[in-house]
Amino acid sequence: MANPKGGDAMSLLELCLKILEVFVKMVSITTGLLTLRNSWKKARNKKNHRQ
Repeated sequence: MANPKGGDAMSLLELCLKILEVFVKMVSITTGLLTLRNSWKKARNKKNHRQ
């Protein structure tokens, strides 16, 4: 199981982890923006119904 290119495998794993972290951050930012937009739309709709 000892791999002479262990360093390469480790850097590849680290690269995958970094990509995954960036992906998770992008998803959370997108989710936050969508939630913000939906709540803004709801607030705007309530405001329009009052008039």
